[in-house]
Amino acid sequence: MKRLAARDFEDLLQVSTIKLLSLFFPLYDLMHLQCALPVFDRLLPEPHNTIVLDLLFDLAAWHGYAKLHMHTEDTLGFFDTATAVLGQMVRKFIRATCEYYYTTELPQEYAARGRRDAALASKQPASSNLKGKAISSGPKRKTLNLSTYKYHALGDYPNTIRQFGTTDNYTTQPVRVYYFHHSFTNFAYRENYSTGARSDGSRRPQKVRKIRSQV
Repeated sequence: MKRLAARDFEDLLQVSTIKLLSLFFPLYDLMHLQCALPVFDRLLPEPHNTIVLDLLFDLAAWHGYAKLHMHTEDTLGFFDTATAVLGQMVRKFIRATCEYYYTTELPQEYAARGRRDAALASKQPASSNLKGKAISSGPKRKTLNLSTYKYHALGDYPNTIRQFGTTDNYTTQPVRVYYFHHSFTNFAYRENYSTGARSDGSRRPQKVRKIRSQV
């Protein structure tokens, strides 16, 4: 459950169930209806059960508006409303349900943190204050963190669609390709720096910029 991408959150929100289609379409006899509400229903006592179900419904509604391939002024207005309702529901979930339940890090996370603390303490000098300290006092409490860019950017979706079009018209892939290219270039440069050589990959961007400046 760590380092989840957007597609992973989408899969968590949408649970596939099977329903038979009409006999007129034998090649398409299965359809996946996506709804996570029955899975979470009655897992928690009231009023937390209702809060969780309302939150899942608002998340699914917001996700549906964000994934539309065609928008009008009316649907964008509904999208604005769904975004505001989602923000209110998330804050209600934090105030009521998150405060009611005491949640901590998983056992494997606690063990990994203990190993990191032990390795850090072993690298400290003997006179350091970290020597002799208790490495860990137990699992840390984990709460829902809203101070992230993913949550902050939810309110920008409707205006972004108004300005650039629906979300199926663009992707972040060019940015990721640029990032990985420069990460690899910097790595190659560091690996060859000690020998006084530079890889062709690190020279290529400079050559391209020089050619562009001469055109």
